[in-house]
Formats: sequence, C-alpha cells, structure tokens
Amino acid sequence: MKVIARNWGNGVGIRIPKEFLKYFNIENGTALTIERQDQTILLSSSKSVMNIDDLVEGMDPDDPNIVEMSGELGAEKIEGWSISPTSET
Repeated sequence: MKVIARNWGNGVGIRIPKEFLKYFNIENGTALTIERQDQTILLSSSKSVMNIDDLVEGMDPDDPNIVEMSGELGAEKIEGWSISPTSET
C-alpha cells in the first residue's frame, strides 16, 4: 500500500490507514518505534504481545519484591484477603 509523506510542522508525516490501525491495535497516543534497516523504514508498535519468557527475562529470583504463589490455584491470599474458588453446579 502506498502512502504520501506530507509536511507536518517542522517534519514530514504519513497517515496510517484505518485497517492497519485496527489490525495492529494502534490508537491516538500509541508510542511507535521507527528504525532504519538499509533502505527500509521499520515502524513498530510498543504494544507488542509478550510471552512469559520475555516477561521474566532478567528477573532476579532472589529479589524480595517477587511474590511467589503456591498452593491451590484460585485460592491465592493477598495481604489479608482470601479468594477461594467456587464450585459451579
């Protein structure tokens, strides 16, 4: 798809077509990263989906701020609160 670069303030801007905005979940105010790779401009959204490996990469397992959950799933306790699983019939 071709887009036209137009003057915008002291720079030049392009409009991102609606179908791209929807597909990549980009809205007004979304931070984007622009990079140059040879003769190609790469534009990426910082709203990328991360997997668990990305999220825990570099974490220190000895960090006292890490909360460890154990026991039955759904019966977590957080500072005096107790959330117990309910049974459905």
